[in-house]
Amino acid sequence: GAMCYGHGQCGENEGVVACQCDRGWHLQSDCSLGCPGMELPYVQEPCSGRGVCSAESNGGNLTTKCDCNDLYLGEACQYKCPTSEETSSVRCNGHGTCSLRENPFPLAQCSCAPGWTGKACQCNDATTCHGHGTCIDDPSDPDTFGNCACDEHWQGAGCNECVFGRWGSQCQF
Repeated sequence: GAMCYGHGQCGENEGVVACQCDRGWHLQSDCSLGCPGMELPYVQEPCSGRGVCSAESNGGNLTTKCDCNDLYLGEACQYKCPTSEETSSVRCNGHGTCSLRENPFPLAQCSCAPGWTGKACQCNDATTCHGHGTCIDDPSDPDTFGNCACDEHWQGAGCNECVFGRWGSQCQF
């Protein structure tokens, strides 16, 4: 085979000939063992850059695995669990569990706790809609799924504003 399996440079250091392995191929001295993600042409990054790669002996065979950061799942940490904002670092907003669905294609998705809904379990009637609306629980419309549908006389993303022409603590006037 190719020197260093084509994933490193062969060099000499103080009389010792050894491979200097490329990033992501460092777990085996001959550079033959790649971290998950290295074989994916669109990634070519150990654990997709979202986890830590390690090797483990499995019945005499050495295999690699990724310990993914909190928001990611998958063999190479390539699937992101839903959150309500790009900046949020809590999978399913802390109101559900994230798991990998395989069909019809792999996707990380949330299973929400009772009372919570939305792609990222981001909506609750009492909390998010302030008791003046209900969460839209229809995944077929991604634009409205997990948003509030406000009761009469209420408006705003959290149903906490009176509609034009109404006022009072319960928009009763």
